[in-house]
Amino acid sequence: MVVKHDVLKIYDHNQIEDTVNVIVNSSLENLGAKYFLNMNFDLNKVIFNAFQDCVHNATEAFVYSFVEKVSNKPQFLSLLSFLKSPTVSQEIWHLLEPGMEYFDRGKLTKEGYSELSNYFEDIDLRFVYDAWGNFLKAFSFASRSNPALRDFLHASYEAGSFKVLSNIEDVLEEIKIDVSRICVEEHSFQQSIQEYKEELRQYRDWASTFKVS
Repeated sequence: MVVKHDVLKIYDHNQIEDTVNVIVNSSLENLGAKYFLNMNFDLNKVIFNAFQDCVHNATEAFVYSFVEKVSNKPQFLSLLSFLKSPTVSQEIWHLLEPGMEYFDRGKLTKEGYSELSNYFEDIDLRFVYDAWGNFLKAFSFASRSNPALRDFLHASYEAGSFKVLSNIEDVLEEIKIDVSRICVEEHSFQQSIQEYKEELRQYRDWASTFKVS
């Protein structure tokens, strides 16, 4: 994609960063409210920073989806205004909620088209839908590339409760215990199979030498 340099000047990275902060804080407030948690104390700082980095990458991906259509500052600001809306934060927090993989892309597409079409004359629903697709791809790639967030999401999904945020190490330990228990059960099962095979072998040997009088 070739973009004119003067168009890129419209994209204010400080304002994008401010937008990311609004999204992250609003999203975590929604998540904390559901699980009765104070995110300032219960969320590990490493996880917070990782989540913020992922949202930052995803936000930039969404904004730059419009790079060929943005020609003035009001259009750029309209993108940031939409991203800071309650509708967006109410969906984004699901990306960090354990056991929740549903992200209402259709809802955000309709809301985005309704608001952004006032600033962009030539956008359609499909364009906004694809922009959210870029958002999700960027978030997914960033989260999978971050070991701390990747392990945290895996552990919290396994536990099925967001309260694991307060002590993720315990959850990881529980998972290890479960895996060990499964290994023990598998060993016992394999031993039973071997005993059953040995019993069949003895019956086979007996049958091969048995003679009827």
